[in-house]
Amino acid sequence: MSRCPILEEVKREIERLKEEVKALHAATFKQCPNCHSKLTERETESEKLLVCPKCGYTHAVYYKGV
Repeated sequence: MSRCPILEEVKREIERLKEEVKALHAATFKQCPNCHSKLTERETESEKLLVCPKCGYTHAVYYKGV
């Protein structure tokens, strides 16, 4: 039985949008979208990150020197 390619594409797009909403939530509220803990800021040489100390969720805020 073959799958509908349009339906599969829609499912992939929905998953992508869910991840984008999680990232926007993290950046806006500085709160982990998974466990709702406060995110801490950490900078590396190449990027600034928001990291959850409880579950390890990581969101890159921006990339330096790109």
